[in-house]
Amino acid sequence: MTDSLHPEKGNDWDVIVMGGGPSGSLAAVASAACGARTLNVRLEGWRGARIESVRIMQNHGAGSVPLAIFPELAGAKEGVVFRSTVSLGAEEVTICQGTELTAVISNPQLWWPSGQEDPPLYEVRVELLEDQSIIDTWVRRIGLRRIELDRGPDEFAGENSKGQPLNRFGFRVNGRSIFAKGANWIPAHSFVRGSNRCDYAPLLESAVEANMNMIRLRGGGIYEHDWNVWHTRFPVEHYETTHHRFCSEFEMQSYPSKEVAESFCPAGELNVFSPTFENHRKHAGGNHIVFEYLSRLFRFPKNYRATAYLKKAAAFA
Repeated sequence: MTDSLHPEKGNDWDVIVMGGGPSGSLAAVASAACGARTLNVRLEGWRGARIESVRIMQNHGAGSVPLAIFPELAGAKEGVVFRSTVSLGAEEVTICQGTELTAVISNPQLWWPSGQEDPPLYEVRVELLEDQSIIDTWVRRIGLRRIELDRGPDEFAGENSKGQPLNRFGFRVNGRSIFAKGANWIPAHSFVRGSNRCDYAPLLESAVEANMNMIRLRGGGIYEHDWNVWHTRFPVEHYETTHHRFCSEFEMQSYPSKEVAESFCPAGELNVFSPTFENHRKHAGGNHIVFEYLSRLFRFPKNYRATAYLKKAAAFA
C-alpha cells in the first residue's frame, strides 16, 4: 500500500492545492457511471510474480509491423514465460510465446489522426504463464503508426537573429505530412485523483468535433511560443509579423459563457470584478488586460453576456 502527497501547482486557470491520499497499488477507482463520484477502494494482493507494466516498440517495415514486447515483472521472475495475442476486432492476428516476445503483424492497418483516415486499434494481450497456467494478464489497445518530427529545409527556410537555421518544423504520420491543429490540455479537474474517463471523453470528443487532430500536454514552460501578445499588450495583429514554423500556443484569455458562469456565481455576482469571479481568476491583472483589448475594438459591453462574447471576438479581430 502506498500513500502519495502530490501538489497541484496551479496556474492562472487553476487553484494551488496539496494533494494526498491513496495511489499506486492501493487504487481509488471512480465509479464507471458518468457524473458519479463514489469511490470503490480495492486492495490487491499477490504471491509470486505479476505483470507490473508492458512496453511495446513498433518497427515499421515493408508490408509488416513487428512488435517488440517487453513485460516488466514485480515479484519472483524464475520459471515464468509470456504469451502474447494480438487481435483486430474479433480476428486473432498473431500469437507468440516465450521469455522474449516479438509479434509480427502482416498487412497492417495503420492508425491515422482525426480527419485523415480510419484509426483502427489492435488489442494486445500479454499473459504471464507458470506451468502453463495463467497467473496474470495485461491488456491494452494500440494504434500502429510511425510519427516523425520533420526538421528538414524547405522553400521557407531561413535564419533567426542568432544565425540559427529556421527549417521546417512539422510532423509526418506514416510518411505523410500532417497539418497540426489543436489546443493546450490542462487538467480536467482541479483534484486529478477524482477524475475518470467520463471527465476526459467529452473534452476529447469536443476537440475532434472542432476538427482538431493534436493535443499539446502543457508542462508550464515555453516552447516555440511568442508571449508578446497578451503579456505585453501587443495587438493581436502582431502574430502576422512573426514567422514561427510551429505555433504551440496562441494565448488570449477569455471568459466562460453566461450559462457556465451562472453555475458557479451566486445571484448578483455575475460581474468579472465581483469577489467570486476574482477568486476564480488566478491572473492578478487579467481583467485589466482583457478590457484594454476590448477598448481598442469595441464600445464598453452592456452586460456579462456581451463581455464574454466580445472578448472571444477580440481574439479573432
